[in-house]
Amino acid sequence: PNYTFSFEGSYRYELMEEYYPELFERMKKYIDEGRWNVCGSAFENGDVNVPSPEALFRNILYGNSYFEEKFGKRSVDIFLPDCFGFGWALPSVMHHANLKGFTTQKLTWGSAYGMPFNIGRWRGVDGNEVFAVLNPGSYSRAFKKIRDYDFILNKLEENEKFGLNLEYQFHGTGDRGGATTKKSAELLENAIKANDDKLEIHAAAADEIYRDLDNFNDEAKAKLPLWNNELVMQNHAVGGYTSRVMSKRWNRHTEELADMAERAAVTAEWLGTAKYPQKELNTSWKRIINHQFHDDLPGTSIQRAYLRSWNDYGLSLNQLAHEYEKSISAVASMLDTSFCKGIPVVVNNPVEFRRKSCVTATLDGEFRHISVCDCNGNEIPSQISSISKGKTAIAFVADMPPHSYCVFDVTVSRTPSAIRTELKVSEKSLENERYTVTLNENGDIGSIYDKEIGKELLKEPIVLGIFDNYAGGWFYPAWEIKYKQSIRNHNRIAKLVKSRIIEEGPAKCTIQVIQQCDDSVFTNNISLSAGSDMVEVQCEFDWNSQRTLCKNIFSFACSNEEATFDLGLGAIKRGNAKPEIYEVPAQKWVDLTDKNEEFGVSVLSDCKYGWDKFADNTLRMTVILTPLNNSRPASVQSMMDLGLNRYGYAICAHKGSDISRVQAAAREFSAPMAAFVADKHTGILGACYSFANISDNGIIIRAIKKAENTDEIVVRVNEGCNKAHENVRLTLGNGIVSARE
Repeated sequence: PNYTFSFEGSYRYELMEEYYPELFERMKKYIDEGRWNVCGSAFENGDVNVPSPEALFRNILYGNSYFEEKFGKRSVDIFLPDCFGFGWALPSVMHHANLKGFTTQKLTWGSAYGMPFNIGRWRGVDGNEVFAVLNPGSYSRAFKKIRDYDFILNKLEENEKFGLNLEYQFHGTGDRGGATTKKSAELLENAIKANDDKLEIHAAAADEIYRDLDNFNDEAKAKLPLWNNELVMQNHAVGGYTSRVMSKRWNRHTEELADMAERAAVTAEWLGTAKYPQKELNTSWKRIINHQFHDDLPGTSIQRAYLRSWNDYGLSLNQLAHEYEKSISAVASMLDTSFCKGIPVVVNNPVEFRRKSCVTATLDGEFRHISVCDCNGNEIPSQISSISKGKTAIAFVADMPPHSYCVFDVTVSRTPSAIRTELKVSEKSLENERYTVTLNENGDIGSIYDKEIGKELLKEPIVLGIFDNYAGGWFYPAWEIKYKQSIRNHNRIAKLVKSRIIEEGPAKCTIQVIQQCDDSVFTNNISLSAGSDMVEVQCEFDWNSQRTLCKNIFSFACSNEEATFDLGLGAIKRGNAKPEIYEVPAQKWVDLTDKNEEFGVSVLSDCKYGWDKFADNTLRMTVILTPLNNSRPASVQSMMDLGLNRYGYAICAHKGSDISRVQAAAREFSAPMAAFVADKHTGILGACYSFANISDNGIIIRAIKKAENTDEIVVRVNEGCNKAHENVRLTLGNGIVSARE
């Protein structure tokens, strides 16, 4: 009668409700009786390193919303017994989601920082705290003894040093599902019956301890041990920042596209031209989060699982693209395109700051030359990018207000655009207002000279380092990157096959470099745009190298013992690689600012998450890894990621130590402006409309979406550089009438 069962992940409850409705109703009775407990607060037991903080918020939103709707209950914990390290943003996300406690046992598999405590407080990057249980024993343990079990008694004694007279322990069958053994349940029942004044055993819900700790007075809470840092892993699972690279790329793209679609949909509904597609957007988000499961997105599932994952990513990309385009069309219907002499093209800037960037559009028809004017009739830099099968791809430089929708007039011309910029390109170099980029004899970027700062940014060429004889973990090949296999110099680099100029014009110039290493072929498109402060590189590679690790190596002219790594919510400083912590995660960028704070250089990534800091001046981004072994035959990890793959990175320099521009550049790189061909018509919004604005570019708008159950608009903001900001002003629509947190 005292046996209780805790089960996380509302996704599995949804499946039960759909496929086993009779058992679902039976389970609801157990929940009402307190015998079965919902826990974990989330839709999916997901990874928390690769998903964006916004995805973590949505995971919690969908999980606890379902629990409350179906069972009238909400859990107050994040329950991740088996997950692959825990970033510093997690307790901050939890606090803002009104959760109280975090539970894992995974740190016993090799924490980069040891075991901070059994039960205590975990402070997030923003200074807010949650309770945490970090060493509750194995998630697949069946008790053989309890009252005289030294493991528990020793922990009780240790906890008493902090004023705690309790301990929290797992029992049951985790990892592969199921409940505890009958013998273990009977042992627990007998232990409860033997309760006395000295020791009381209690079969608790997973989050019960956090509700109890929350009732402690402030003095008692302050006595609990405190951890004020990340909780990532040393070795086990650090390969999960990179394994199954296609999943990483499509996860990032779906997250970004979901955000863009939501912002456009909010704008369209506020203007009264379209209904907000709540169901469709939530369906796509749930698909994304479902595959952020801690063995799926980290790349450690069996091969067959990815047939479903990649299909679902494709479904969500198509669905989100449809909703995005539909909302843009609804907004565009209120713009004035009647002034256009040629083809009206509506450009959307989905980010919260003004930007001047190169945008691409595809037109029906084949044209040799075009000219493009903004809504004030001013001609802007433009060019033809390609002509193929009745379509013409064009590029032009658009100066766009924050979160805006603006009309550009594209006309067919007899001659190329007469607008000149400072863009120059040759077989070995690219140049714009900010940078001069020079390639070496191998086609690698050998020099980036920053005209504004007046410095060479590179100490050595940017190369693609090949690490031969890479094995990975013996039992956990996709999970692990071993220190000695990784933190060493690369064996060789990819060698030049050929290079050529593929784009040349006043808006954008690109050199394509093809390199090869054995049977693997790497195609790098290196670009500069007019007025841009980013050197962009888009990479496509046909990977056919087994037992091999590959990293992009960035050796900069600046030097510092520490670099700053993006958490998505705030940032963290880490030192050079060492055996305790070497392969580490980052969201969208890593910055190396010179120790004298005169200047710094950042690497922005569109879908790579694993990094190491090899030396004071060297950052290395892990591109791909194919290990020696299979964890089991069905995993096929020894052939992992063979075939066609894509990713992109950019270099962005800054004066001084202020990296707020780096945050904005990373937003630009991951969320490019989109262009849509429109019809000619009048419109009450004029030719350019800005829906949202924030007064401080150091502040990031992470989400603009409609609330789930009201007509309110949810806006989520955070600063990203661990720097306080005051008197920040947010504007939406025609002004905000009321707001609440």
